[in-house]
Amino acid sequence: MSRGSRDIAPLISCRRSLDPRGRGGDIRLFPILSDLVWYSFVSGAVACGRRFLSDRGYRLLVGCCALFILGFGLYFGYRDALALAG
Repeated sequence: MSRGSRDIAPLISCRRSLDPRGRGGDIRLFPILSDLVWYSFVSGAVACGRRFLSDRGYRLLVGCCALFILGFGLYFGYRDALALAG
């Protein structure tokens, strides 16, 4: 086995690790594949979406998404600040 393949072996391992209680642990391959599928879908939707939306509509959609993410960030920051304070 070459050195490079040993370096990525832990990332694509399908072996289950057991926690102290004997339950199955995570399988590392599937989260990586699910991220690949999801990001491929999102990038394809963005690339094709430009044909169906006007420039103004596209900017409005991206702006709404940005505000939504900003709102989540503020909410989680506020919630965690309260948890740390009290």
